[in-house]
Amino acid sequence: MKKITLLLLFLFISVSGYSQLPTESFENTTGISGPLPATWTLGTGNWAVFERNSNPTFGTGQSWGINPFATGFAHSGVQSASVSREQINVGNTSEDFLATPLISVPATGIIELHFWTRMFTSGNQGTIYKVMVAPAVASQTDPNSYTDLQQWSELDLIVPTSNFNMWTEKTVVIPSFLAGQDIYIAFVKVYTQPTGTLDGDRWLVDDVGVNAQCTAAVPGTTTAITSTTASLNWTNPADSTSWTVTVTPATGAPIVYNFTGNPPFVITGLTPNTQYSYTVTGVCSSGFTSPPSATSASFTTQIAPPVCGGNLVDSGGVGANYSNNETLTTTVCPVIAGDLVTVTFTAFNTQSGSDFLKIYDGNDATAPLLANLSGTALPPSFTSSAASGCLTFVFTS
Repeated sequence: MKKITLLLLFLFISVSGYSQLPTESFENTTGISGPLPATWTLGTGNWAVFERNSNPTFGTGQSWGINPFATGFAHSGVQSASVSREQINVGNTSEDFLATPLISVPATGIIELHFWTRMFTSGNQGTIYKVMVAPAVASQTDPNSYTDLQQWSELDLIVPTSNFNMWTEKTVVIPSFLAGQDIYIAFVKVYTQPTGTLDGDRWLVDDVGVNAQCTAAVPGTTTAITSTTASLNWTNPADSTSWTVTVTPATGAPIVYNFTGNPPFVITGLTPNTQYSYTVTGVCSSGFTSPPSATSASFTTQIAPPVCGGNLVDSGGVGANYSNNETLTTTVCPVIAGDLVTVTFTAFNTQSGSDFLKIYDGNDATAPLLANLSGTALPPSFTSSAASGCLTFVFTS
């Protein structure tokens, strides 16, 4: 019997999907060479460097390349892309372009351009910084094919401008009308020189990437609240493993915490009897950040116990009424021998002539009486003169 051998041919078809731009950090390159327009071959593909000038005689001496200055001028690694300023004479305008390779924008989802940036000088020298886009049918190096996507002045690229030398992450959402298209994205420094004096600023860019928007966290219920601590909770999106938590008191400056791992996150050093809110920003697997949580959670710390530095309140707490027929005695003594306890009233409201707060100058109610308070008038402060440094409070309703 003859054997029949079947030769099976398998056709492997490669299907290409969304071609996002991996993070470009401008390492291991010496920059461009030759006249403009020029191709700059980087790890993420062929970028383009070119320019447009109102007077071609001027503004051709500087172009995008590797930052030529000493270490410390990169967000990561040792190198960044930068373009310097130059003398272009009064009334002339220079536009320096740095364009990405072709990027395919998916038909669905929110896609973002992320990059880190800084300037070279504080204040406003009149430079305009732009992100522009061009379609795939255009030439990568044709400045007339690019249209504005977003722009910043020196006043709003880095806020405040006194932080000009601090790397700042910028996020630009790719608009939905570009969904399903192939595009080039360009960083463009624009400057019009108002006088004959060299002016304007440089632009430094590093760690450029295009990726799907990271999932925003949603704050949850705050638990284990004490007078100085709280346990913060939020949803844990799969694409984030570290977080920036911004905690803001009702009055005062925000406090920023960095946290790695899964929530809850316990914060300490809070002020007693204070309302706080917080938002969460995730650092995603791409290395870029998610949008801040759309909603913020709020909580109020408990009052501090009636000790030095604490709070003395009635049985109703901060917001409720005390009960009828109460007799409550509280003694507050200094932690350090030789110190004297002082009480300062922030609120006082009792039934006049019926309910009383008596303050004794010592560690029990046999000490000399300092005050017998009733009504709604805010009392003055009282300081112990006893050898113990204590004050004793007896409230009767």
